[in-house]
Amino acid sequence: IENKMQQDELIFEEEDGSFSLRIMKTFDRRHLVLTCSAKESTELHYIDLERSKDIEESVSEQLVCISKRLDKLCYRATSCAGYWLIQTNNMGDTPNLSLKACRVGEEKDPSSWLDVVNTENETP
Repeated sequence: IENKMQQDELIFEEEDGSFSLRIMKTFDRRHLVLTCSAKESTELHYIDLERSKDIEESVSEQLVCISKRLDKLCYRATSCAGYWLIQTNNMGDTPNLSLKACRVGEEKDPSSWLDVVNTENETP
């Protein structure tokens, strides 16, 4: 807001019209998350707000993707105490959403997300 429009930097542009874009801060207020979502796919990017103050990269160069869009993978995430807490549909493999976690910086592959609650041995 303090900068003139000519100095504003485009940090992200969603080019697929079937996706919407939402921006929010995480639970611990450390990360700014850009969520691109469609009916059956999600892609999240984030910026570490504490780290971004100390580096000279442009904001768009600081964006990190939690997981690229995959068909039928829907998820949302927030950070807390150095971990991502990720609510996901496991690419449609579960009737309900499950809660996963991984360390911030180690989120690249959904197969590395660990179950917070293991429900495999529970009986209905």
